[in-house]
Amino acid sequence: MDSPKVSIILTSHNRPQLLTQAINSIFKQTILDWELIIIDDYSTDLAVLEVLKQARKDLRVRIFRTNYDVDNLAVLWNLAIDRVKGKYIVFLDDDNQKKPSFCEEMSEYLDKHPEFDAVACFHEIMQDDKLTGNIWDSPKYANKDNILRKNYIDSGGMMIRHLVIDEIGWLDERLRTMEDWDYIIRIILQTKGFGIIEKPLAIYRWHKENRMFRSESLGSHVHLKFIQSFKKNISC
Repeated sequence: MDSPKVSIILTSHNRPQLLTQAINSIFKQTILDWELIIIDDYSTDLAVLEVLKQARKDLRVRIFRTNYDVDNLAVLWNLAIDRVKGKYIVFLDDDNQKKPSFCEEMSEYLDKHPEFDAVACFHEIMQDDKLTGNIWDSPKYANKDNILRKNYIDSGGMMIRHLVIDEIGWLDERLRTMEDWDYIIRIILQTKGFGIIEKPLAIYRWHKENRMFRSESLGSHVHLKFIQSFKKNISC
């Protein structure tokens, strides 16, 4: 397979129905020039294995399974990053989805805006398997001055240039939560940062198992501990 324009990294663990929906959202993309790298974190549900078997029929899909339950998003993403071939990189959790024009509009934006190394979009919120019509527009507030106070960008709504990996390295595998926020901070502080598409091109499923819900439930003391290593970068 020649190098695709977009590499999508999809992490999965024991959620066959959600995984199917996430994969189908990629198959429905309006551009064909992509690869899908699925990192399955040692799923034991046989239904997941059947979903992966069906997905593998598309030659643009590559699947890798861990030999034990890693349960560390940074490790899983890094496993995939080591294998991506695309010009641009996208991240997707198995409980979320992309709208059909996501890859096309996000990649075209980066094609036209060399002044940015990444782009983020808005999300439409899904709850109980239904789109609510509610739009999460917080990415428009993300900048160097406030990114340490709150994570305004969800990793599922961003696309980065492959060269960002060379500039800032891989994810910090020592982190067991907020690892995506850590990476977004590094993109904003150490690269040319994010452009913003003020459209909901991604779908974020709101439920108690998603990463944002878990992060917010950890409390302010965890947030304070997390940002201590970045205090030197805050403008006073």
